Amino acid sequence: MIVYEDQKGNSSKAARILNLHRQSLLYRLKKIESLTNMSLNNQDDVLLLNLSIKVWHSGLFAKD
Repeated sequence: MIVYEDQKGNSSKAARILNLHRQSLLYRLKKIESLTNMSLNNQDDVLLLNLSIKVWHSGLFAKD
């Protein structure tokens, strides 16, 4: 998701960077959509997902 967004939604470039087949990346992105009930076509949803990922990476709410 992060690499996909860094590449401005270009799945071919993101897949190349991640060393994945493009279809595998698209499958994973669809899986994210289905698990979160959000759409990667909706910019509000994308913003919320990116913010959530950054908070998770920060460890702010990590359980000790």
